[in-house]
Amino acid sequence: MIPPTKIPVTRGAIRRPSGALLGARTEHEKDGAVVLAAQSQDMGKTWSAPVAIVRDPDRTTDLGDGAFLESRRHGLLYVCRHNHHAARSYAIEVYQSTDSGKSWKAHSSVTAHTVTEPGGPSRGLWAPFLFETPGGRLLCIYDDENTPFLRGFVGHQWLMGRFWDTKTKAWGEPVVVCRAEGRELSRDGMGTLVSVGKRLVCALESVATELPHPGVIRVVTSDDDGQTWQPRRLLFQAPQRPHMALSPFLVKRTDGTLACIFGTDEAQEKPDKPGTPAPKLHLDIKLSLSHDGGATWSTPETLFSGGHRNYLPGLIALPKNKLFAHWLNFAEDALQGQLL
Repeated sequence: MIPPTKIPVTRGAIRRPSGALLGARTEHEKDGAVVLAAQSQDMGKTWSAPVAIVRDPDRTTDLGDGAFLESRRHGLLYVCRHNHHAARSYAIEVYQSTDSGKSWKAHSSVTAHTVTEPGGPSRGLWAPFLFETPGGRLLCIYDDENTPFLRGFVGHQWLMGRFWDTKTKAWGEPVVVCRAEGRELSRDGMGTLVSVGKRLVCALESVATELPHPGVIRVVTSDDDGQTWQPRRLLFQAPQRPHMALSPFLVKRTDGTLACIFGTDEAQEKPDKPGTPAPKLHLDIKLSLSHDGGATWSTPETLFSGGHRNYLPGLIALPKNKLFAHWLNFAEDALQGQLL
């Protein structure tokens, strides 16, 4: 296994049909916040000069946390959150490049809202992901705290989805991809998707139903191209409660094996508390595989534990069953990548 190296991109990177890797990161500069894209032609060893996808003159803007998609039907797209916490304004936006990533322009707004009432819980939008379904439809899934609030579930978060309507050139009405049963606490989000035949498989971050609600990794599936979703199942929960697992990312290898990367503090003597800010978490990066389309999962293997301060892992599926794993290492203040 090749040791990890510093890279300029974070979660949501892809391998383009050309073979290039494409990813992005957010920078907060003096004149605002900007999402910068970079490409690699040599499996992550070197990267191109950064290209701006979107800018905001307010450097406090919560911008990024996005993902790329490229397909013949829908072209090259990037989706991200665009939040202004002071104004309590939240949005999920899509950007498009028609020149192979050299420049970017606005494509559409998936959903947006502004909270006008003072006080109250967070009602934000987070962690969007784009996917082309087996039926050829463009699906965007994202974390949503506002919809459950409006339906009487204060403090909850659901994983929602919307489809792009090619006729109206707009995003359709939302569907619930994943949420807890009944009134149980739901903090479902950070979803990523793959297809197994005509079935959609989504891995996501969730919380255990029992107090203190530590993070767990769950999976949901859809057999009707994403219109409806089956009840959620557990992918991984730390054996020693209340240790947690967070921030999954799912891909499909060339042989059809599903690979899910995530962070967990299960190796630590003392677990982190739910709600701990990401830079203060004590996570190792682990990988679990499924050889049966997501029905069962292997015991996770540790990919990286250096410093035990890692978060936001991602995966890129490469030819010949190889994977490119990457994550944020807070201990070294670096984005790191590793060829598996």
